This record gives sequence, structure tokens and C-alpha cells, in this order.
Amino acid sequence: TPYSGVRVMADYSQLSNRDIYRYTQKMIAGNNVLLSDTALCTGKYGFVNLSADYVFDLGTLLQGYSEHNRWDVALAIGPVYSQRVRKKAVISKDEMLWEFRGDHPVATVPEVDHSRVSEHALGVQLGIPVGYRINPHLDVLFEPRARFFPGDYIDQAHSRGLTKILMAQLGLRYTL
Repeated sequence: TPYSGVRVMADYSQLSNRDIYRYTQKMIAGNNVLLSDTALCTGKYGFVNLSADYVFDLGTLLQGYSEHNRWDVALAIGPVYSQRVRKKAVISKDEMLWEFRGDHPVATVPEVDHSRVSEHALGVQLGIPVGYRINPHLDVLFEPRARFFPGDYIDQAHSRGLTKILMAQLGLRYTL
């Protein structure tokens, strides 16, 4: 319709997540705490996403339809399916654990288990596509977008409620 439409998209996105990794080392003989500290951990993830949006054209509603309108604003909402295809966790090289072998401490870099509950998730995305017509066939598009997934999709240890991912896209649209 002049006021609405459906959009289907596939995209690849990357996310970096910095967090504090808490670790505790215990003595081999007994449960006495030998060392307890924190280290900076960076998680890097890659996602393939499929989404379908209902797009409501606010620009046409507010200013009426005219082929001479330069600006266009819409509201897009719909489901998104995301599949994690890459994950990597890196602990900053400055952080070290002291491991006691015999009577002498040996410095080691902590290992982190970044296994997650799920490799895929179904969520909801909300976007505000904004377009500016350069000429009758070419538009510049900008869209801030938010995606919401179950809380354990990115980080199981710190999940509370929803995982929120904010992003922006910039592109061109050519129409015949």
C-alpha cells in the first residue's frame, strides 16, 4: 500500500563485547583460595541474520504522497532469526594467573570457557529507516536498528532479561 510494505533481509554482522572476567584459583591441596582477581575479556562474535519486517511509511502519512518528496521516514518491526557463526574470547595479555608448581609460582594466562547456551536465537527487531532522494532513481538510506534476543544469547554469565544489540546501516537504493 502507499503507507506500508513488507521487507525481507539477510545480513552478516559482527559484535565485540568487553566484560570483566572474574576468576579464582584454589590451592591443589584443599579448598583454600590462593588468588582471586579479575581480568578484562573481549568477546568477538559473527552472526548471520534473517529478518522480515512490516514497514509503515510515516513520511507518506505526514506529508502525503508526492514523487517530489525528498525525505522519507518509516517504522519497521518484525522477527529476526540469528545464527552465530564465529566466536572468540580474548583475555588481555596483561592479566596473568600465578600457578604454583612445587614452591615456585609460574605466571600463566587465564583460560576462559566461552561456551554459550545457544548457537542461534529468534528475536525481534525495530528500525527507523530514513531516506533522502538524490534524484528520481537514487536514494541514500540510513537506518538505526535495535535487536532484542533472549538474555543468554550473547553472554550466558551476565544474562538478565533481554540481550539488546544496537546498530546502524547506511546504504544506497536504486529504483528503475
